[in-house]
Amino acid sequence: MPYKIIIVDDEDIVREGLANFVDWQAMGFEVVAQFADGKQALEYVEKASVDVVLTDIKMTFVSGLDLAKYIYENKLDIKVVLISGYKEFDFARQAVDYKVEHYLLKPIAFNEITRVFRQIKAQLDEENERERRIEQERRQYQEIIPILQEQLFTDIITGVLTDKQEIERRMRLCKIDINPESNICGLILLEIIGFDEYIQDKWEYGKDGFYTAMHNFVRIEDNGIRCFPVYNIHNYVQMLVIATYAMDEASFKHAIEDTFESVKQGIKAIFGLETTVKLQYVSGSLFELSSGGRALLYTHANEVNDYDLTGMLDREKLFVSCIEAGDSDGVSNLFNGFLSDIKDMGIKKIRSLIIELFATIRDKLKDAGIDMRILDQGGINYDTILLLDDVDKIHSWGQNELYRIVELVRQVKKTPEQNTIEKAKRYINRNYNKDISLENVADHVFLNPVYFSRFFKQQTGENFIDYLVRVRMEKAKEMLRDPRLKVHEISEMAGYKNTRYFSKLFKAYTGFTPSEFRSNILRENRYDCEQ
Repeated sequence: MPYKIIIVDDEDIVREGLANFVDWQAMGFEVVAQFADGKQALEYVEKASVDVVLTDIKMTFVSGLDLAKYIYENKLDIKVVLISGYKEFDFARQAVDYKVEHYLLKPIAFNEITRVFRQIKAQLDEENERERRIEQERRQYQEIIPILQEQLFTDIITGVLTDKQEIERRMRLCKIDINPESNICGLILLEIIGFDEYIQDKWEYGKDGFYTAMHNFVRIEDNGIRCFPVYNIHNYVQMLVIATYAMDEASFKHAIEDTFESVKQGIKAIFGLETTVKLQYVSGSLFELSSGGRALLYTHANEVNDYDLTGMLDREKLFVSCIEAGDSDGVSNLFNGFLSDIKDMGIKKIRSLIIELFATIRDKLKDAGIDMRILDQGGINYDTILLLDDVDKIHSWGQNELYRIVELVRQVKKTPEQNTIEKAKRYINRNYNKDISLENVADHVFLNPVYFSRFFKQQTGENFIDYLVRVRMEKAKEMLRDPRLKVHEISEMAGYKNTRYFSKLFKAYTGFTPSEFRSNILRENRYDCEQ
C-alpha cells in the first residue's frame, strides 16, 4: 500500500507540477490531497490519515513552519518536507526544532525529490516494520500471559516454586498486582456434571475449545477475589482463588460462595450444564501455599493415607517436566512436598512409592530419547532404597539421585526436547481427525499440560492449538481435491463436527471457503489439461 502524501503550496503551477510530473507511484507514494495554504492542510491532517506533508515554507495564512510546528506539538506521526526559495538560517533552525525531515530549495530538481523521497520511503518502511514487530510481540505476550499464569500457579500449588523473590518476580511478569505474603488464597474444584454426554452430543468445537470457553468464563475478579484456572482433567477444572485485599477466612469463603453461585448460574444459562463447586483448601497466602507442596489435583476428598492414582500420575508428570526443563530446584521442592504427603504411610509403603516414582521417571526419560547408558551411570539402585529404614535417609538418597539425573539430562538436553516434540507431532498427525486436546497430547508424552503448552511453543514457535489447526487444514486441502467428498464429510474427517465452524477456520487459514478452494482446484486442473 502506497504512503499518503499531501502537497501544500500557494503557487498553483508549483503545486500542480509537483503533483502531476513526479512519479510518486514508482517511489511508493500517493498524492491524496493538494492545498494552497497551510490552514486547509492543518484542517485536513486533523481528521485524515497522512504519512508525509510536502509544503512551501511561506504562505498567506498558515505557513509551512506553522504546519510543521502543529504536527510536532501534537505528536502526529507525519513526516514534513519544507520547500523554500531562500537559504534562511532562522527558517532552517526552526525546521530542525520541529523535526522536519528535509529542506528543499526552489527551483526543485527532480532528481533531488527522488533522492529525498526514496530516503523517506526507506525510513517509513523501517518504522512500520519496527511497529509491526512490536505489535506482534505485544500480541504474543498477551496470548502467553494466561499460560505464564497457569505455569506460575501450578509451580506454587505443587511446591515446585518456593523462593519468595522468584514468586514476586514472576507475578510482576504475569501482571498480577496481589500481595503474595498477606492475601488469603484457596483451591477450588469445579465439577461439570454430564461432561461426556455434552461433549459428545452438544458441543461442536472440541475439548480444548470447551476448556478455553470455561476458562474465559471463570477467569473473573469480583467480590474482592480473583480467580485463575490452573488445571483441567476430564470433567474437572481446578482454580486458584486469591483475595485482592486483606480479608479473614470467613469473609473469603463468603466471597467465594457468592461469586461462584453466580458462576454456576451463568454456566447453566449459557451452556445448559449443571456444576458443583468445592473449596478444597485454604491458605493464608501464596507464600504459605507454595511451602505446602500439595498435589496438583485431588478429584476427591482423599486423605493422605489414601494416596490416589491421579495424584501420583500428576506428581510423576511434574517430576519429568521439571527434569526435562533442567529445573533442579523445582525437582527438589517437588520431592520435599511428595515426602511430606506420604511420610505417615509407613516405611514399607513409602519405599514402594519411591521405587515407583523413580522407575516411572526412568521409563519416561527413556521414551523421551535419553540415552539410558548415560542415565544409568552410577545407576538407580533399588536395593539401596529397600535398605533405607527412615524418611530422612530416603529424603537424602532421593535428593542426591534426582540432582544426578537432572545434571545428566541437562548434558544431553537437545535430544529429549526434539524427541518429545516429534513424538507429540506424530500423535497429532495420527489423531487429528479425533477430538484431541492439549491434555491428551501432554499425557501421550507424559508431561504436565501447562509445562507442555509452554514447552511446545518454545520449541516450535507456535501454540499447540495453532499447530493442530494447521495440520487439520492441510489435510482438508488434500481431501478437497477429491470431488467425491462432500464438505460436511471433509469437516468431520478433519476433526470438526460443526461444518460452519470448519468453514470459518478454513477461510481464515486459506482466504477461501472450502467450496471456493475446490472450485479453484478444478479450474486449475482444467487449465492444465487444456495446456
